[in-house]
Amino acid sequence: MIHDRRAADLRSCTICHLPFLIRHLPFWCANLDRDKDEELIIGQRDPNSPATPGARGPGVFVFDPRPGTYPPVFDRITVDDGGMACEDALAADLDGDGRSDIIAGGRATHNVKIYWNRPQ
Repeated sequence: MIHDRRAADLRSCTICHLPFLIRHLPFWCANLDRDKDEELIIGQRDPNSPATPGARGPGVFVFDPRPGTYPPVFDRITVDDGGMACEDALAADLDGDGRSDIIAGGRATHNVKIYWNRPQ
């Protein structure tokens, strides 16, 4: 996250291009990988159009900033593609291991899911 920039600089800075239609975009910030920055957890409730490359959606995605890039460049990590029409998302350490887990709720899919943050 950019903490030391003036507000005028932030208004003109493009953080990332999200490759899906944004109608309602639940998001949360958390340090999921124990590095020096926080990741963006983005929920998507509507599927992408068939012409959109990449994940189909709806789902849950994490955008991880690459170190040393300005403006920031993000790697997109697909957490759930198609199984969660995400209306809201948050992160908290649910199992006491020191890592934030992701909790997401889908109104259209009638589900709540916990995505456990396990080291690979």
